[in-house]
Amino acid sequence: MRVHLWPLGFIGQVMAVLLAAISLEFVGSTLLYEYLEIGSVREERARQFAEQIVVAERLLSATAPEQRPQLATQLTSEHVEISWVRSPVIDETERSTALEDIHEKMLAWESGLIGRDLRLSVKGDNNIVVGTLRLADDTWLYFRSSFTNNPWTGFTKAFLSLSILVLGVLLAAVLVIRSLGTPVRALARAADSIGGVGTQLTISERGSRDLKLVARAFNAMQDRINQLLASRTQMLVAVSHDLRTPLSRLRLRAEGISESTTREAITGEIVEMEHMLTSVLTYLSGESDPEKAVLTDVAALAMTLVDAAADAGKSAEYKGPDSLHLRVRSLSIKRALDNLIENAIHYGDRAIVTLWSDQEGVHLSVEDEGPGIPAHELSAVVKPFYRLDSSRPRNTEGLGLGLAIVDRAIKQEGGELRLRNRPSGGLKAELFFLNTIQAPAGNTL
Repeated sequence: MRVHLWPLGFIGQVMAVLLAAISLEFVGSTLLYEYLEIGSVREERARQFAEQIVVAERLLSATAPEQRPQLATQLTSEHVEISWVRSPVIDETERSTALEDIHEKMLAWESGLIGRDLRLSVKGDNNIVVGTLRLADDTWLYFRSSFTNNPWTGFTKAFLSLSILVLGVLLAAVLVIRSLGTPVRALARAADSIGGVGTQLTISERGSRDLKLVARAFNAMQDRINQLLASRTQMLVAVSHDLRTPLSRLRLRAEGISESTTREAITGEIVEMEHMLTSVLTYLSGESDPEKAVLTDVAALAMTLVDAAADAGKSAEYKGPDSLHLRVRSLSIKRALDNLIENAIHYGDRAIVTLWSDQEGVHLSVEDEGPGIPAHELSAVVKPFYRLDSSRPRNTEGLGLGLAIVDRAIKQEGGELRLRNRPSGGLKAELFFLNTIQAPAGNTL
């Protein structure tokens, strides 16, 4: 299964962009906030540092050495630890930009520290600043404090506090985007259904004003297309009916021709014209065929058509089970199978009808022993009015609608028409059904 990191749907893409924008804004603003907060804390601590150190230096300088340790303990506050030592810390003031910044802020806040031997250093993860200030007797005032906060601690707190806001924004965005995406998906489904057999999906006019206008225009377009198809079909039916009347008169007059050769030729032309009209009407009626799928014994249907062909003196054979039930449009499938049998007999002298089922589905094939179809034209022969005069040089009757009718009929059942040339010669036309085999009521397969 292929995993797409970028969503394929409209709603998913909009949500991904929105989520990325919120995340970027959240991370950027949080980091900026932490940076500014660290700078603010550093400046405030430097001021406290300087004030407390100046006070402690004055008190320690005025106190006897033996009393200084106890006094330093009393001077220790929540933010600054004070003690009295005899050796200074290692001076790292000039090695660190942060330490130099703290040093400058301390001198700027307390001018009494200017010119004094003030040394700063860091410990731990550079979060603890320690320092010493030389007293008049060459002893040292030691101080220690935390100047910076852990940025990840602040980030975590900010993340937890803003998560509720982010979730609320996303939830509101989902509702808004869903209200936009649902009509779009309905429009896509309706557009895909255009041209289907007897289908018309009306879109509900809801959503924003623009979406309502699109839905209204689409529904009106469907109505115009359906009216156009209906009027075309009605016109062709009327024309066909009007043409059948003179054809019938021609047939009657042809019967009065004494010369048999001329009579048979004219009669044959009339029959071919009638077949053309029938095929056109059959193809066009498939666009609005109201037939419903019913439980049908496909094996019995195939055997009936094979027997009818054999009774007419044609070579036809059936291979398969005596009974196999599928839920299909029986008349449509019978017409399709009849077309395949007639084609096989006409172009290949013989029709071999085979029915079988496997894990893939149900297969109903018709094979002949004719010239077959060129490989590069196998996909084109199912197009309406496509003729294969070059590959089938014998008298080619009809308008090239036979396989188009078959292809449409099997697609109505959710299956497909498979055409391939036989290795031994001839064409194999196979109707493939995805339907699950079903038993008639009261029977068990």
